Amino acid sequence: MNDDTIRAYIDDAATKAATEATDMSRKQFEAVSERLEAKIDGLSEGLVNLNQMLDRTAEDIRSEMRTGFADTQAMIKFSHVQLDGRITALEQRVGRLESIILKADKADA
Repeated sequence: MNDDTIRAYIDDAATKAATEATDMSRKQFEAVSERLEAKIDGLSEGLVNLNQMLDRTAEDIRSEMRTGFADTQAMIKFSHVQLDGRITALEQRVGRLESIILKADKADA
C-alpha cells in the first residue's frame, strides 16, 4: 500500500465515521424529541385536568356561597318580621299608656 492508498482509506473511514456520527446524533435527537413530546403531552393533559378540577371547585364554592347568602337573607327577613311584631306590640302598649295618662290628667283637672 502506498501513501495515497492509505490516505484515501483514512479519508473514506473519516467520511463514514462522520456520516455515522451524524446519523447517530439524528437518531438520538429524534429519540429525545419523542420523549419530550410524550412528556409535553402528559403535561398538557394534566393541565387540562387541573383546569377542570379548578372549575368544579370554583362552582362548588359559588354554590355554597349562594346557599349561605340565601340562608342569611332568610334569617334577616325572619328577624325583621319578629322585630316589626315587637315594635307594633310596643307601639300599642305605649298608645294604651298614653290613653291612661290622658284620662288621668283629665280626671285631675
